[in-house]
Amino acid sequence: MSTLTPDLAFTSEDITDIALKTSRDAESQGTGESATGLASRQRIKTAQDTKRRCKRTDTYGKRTGLHKGLRERTSDLSGTWNICGLGDKTPELVNFMEKRKIKVLGMADTRTKKKGTKRVHSDYVYIWSGVDQREHAKHGVGFLLHPETAKNLLDTQQISERIILIKLRQNQKVINYVQIYAPCNDSYSDEEKDKFFETISDTINNIPDNEELMVMGDFNGKVGQRRDPWTKHLGPFSDNTATCNYNGNLILELCAEHKLVIANTLFQHRQSQIITWYKWNNLDVCSQIDFVLVRTKMRSTLRDTRVIPNAELDTDHRPIITTRTQKQKTSDKNKAKANKTSRKRVINMKKLQSDKAQTKTNSLVNEKLKSVDTKDMKVNDLWNTFKSAVTDSMKEACGTKKQGGPTRKLTAWCNEEIKEVIQTKKKLFKKWVKSKSEEDCIQCRLARRDAKRKTRLSKEASWKKYGEDLSAMCQTSTRNFYKSVKAMRVRDNPFNPTSVVNDPKGQLLYEDGLIRGRWEEYFYDLLNPAGILDTGEGFDPSQPDHQEPNILESEVRWAVKDSPKDKAAGDDGITTRAVLACGEIGIQWLTLMFQRAWEERKVPDDRQRAIVVPIWK
Repeated sequence: MSTLTPDLAFTSEDITDIALKTSRDAESQGTGESATGLASRQRIKTAQDTKRRCKRTDTYGKRTGLHKGLRERTSDLSGTWNICGLGDKTPELVNFMEKRKIKVLGMADTRTKKKGTKRVHSDYVYIWSGVDQREHAKHGVGFLLHPETAKNLLDTQQISERIILIKLRQNQKVINYVQIYAPCNDSYSDEEKDKFFETISDTINNIPDNEELMVMGDFNGKVGQRRDPWTKHLGPFSDNTATCNYNGNLILELCAEHKLVIANTLFQHRQSQIITWYKWNNLDVCSQIDFVLVRTKMRSTLRDTRVIPNAELDTDHRPIITTRTQKQKTSDKNKAKANKTSRKRVINMKKLQSDKAQTKTNSLVNEKLKSVDTKDMKVNDLWNTFKSAVTDSMKEACGTKKQGGPTRKLTAWCNEEIKEVIQTKKKLFKKWVKSKSEEDCIQCRLARRDAKRKTRLSKEASWKKYGEDLSAMCQTSTRNFYKSVKAMRVRDNPFNPTSVVNDPKGQLLYEDGLIRGRWEEYFYDLLNPAGILDTGEGFDPSQPDHQEPNILESEVRWAVKDSPKDKAAGDDGITTRAVLACGEIGIQWLTLMFQRAWEERKVPDDRQRAIVVPIWK
């Protein structure tokens, strides 16, 4: 069902003003219609106009219409799910996020050791915080981010194996997501539970008030019915059959202390879209113990929060999905879309390894440069002419490609057979949820066991094939062997989560302009240290004592031949292999350019540009 968010609300004073105005209009026009009738008709007409101007969205924020002159509202979907161990569930989670258009998914009970960030299935980014490597795998929290959302990651704080925080930039605002996994209400002492909620409170205190906040996860607590003094923090649509327990009281106290509201108690849904936990073998035993908490000032941005009852992942919990709307200018949207879709096209240097491409490049470069008069050309003009001739020739001979590699391919063991088994398992789960019969429960369990067994066998076969391929490459192509080994190592490299830097006082900078200014300040101080003495002696090639023999073509030819062939190109896009493909005319032009640079005491402008690539550690 579609929901409407009007830009105009009518109060009693507004209706009175409309009635008086329409009454005067009626008297001036000599009509016999009463003022009340005209006011009612005018109110209906105004509401209809507002309805046409306003944006309409469905339950999950899908746009269905918008007046051209209005500011657009964008939908932001986030979720939280206790997954009972990540294991081999990453492809299923990614598929779930893609299907539901979820950008941020918080996960509890991941059981992943240590802390880290890395790219996983389909280029999604996994951020996690777990126990030490020496401990038994338990607890653990994390986030799974859409590839585009991960680009806006500002900061990560892996506080403990039960609490993790990420900071994202969304529509010129900063939003903090805190994923938690609370101690069980019956399995831990009150002191341990109090300490856990104190840690959450300390985490929230460190978040600025002008930033948005969502605290979500498995709280292992029951909040019960809406009642005093919690009416500002607990909505009317909680699980009214439950009785508030110790963890539930701590949740409500946390909300009162930090002005939070429980989002999944604000919207009316059927019972299956409220309950978040079911007993494994008895769906009649259930409760609401997972929650999403937001700041009360964010309440107006909430569109919906509900449970997805038929989502299956070998877990006894159900995911909670929150839909928020945010105003966004059309110009901001177009800019974000351009950043998302545009990828710079570069020369396909890999094709230059073929003899055909090298021959064609040589021919084109000779054709472009052989008739150029270089007698009165400066070093900058020489370089620009040479660069244009080489790059244009390579584009024609090798073609272009989009910069950056393709998105991460599907996990090797996740083949069509595994996808079919997983799909069968999910269908049987939905059937069991609907019927709640013992027979369907048994079939669902058998399907889960079958899926686990086939997944294990597929992983073993995948690793065996990888080992056989490596053995074959070691005998036939050493280059491909090391390339494959490097790709496997790079697969687990940490994801660069943020471009933020610290100012001189140690405070994080999030704005692009301030970040660039800080880098400029840093390198200025680094490259211009105080205390360097100037000897006063300068180089002057006109002086006999400073003159040296000209640079020879043989020296340039030897230097080019001795350089790595496939090393990454600089900003100009010209590699050593490209110079070799130009043949003798390329060596002649480089020699002439070096000689002019020596005589003019100047290098080309392109060679004075430094590109800094920050690498996160």
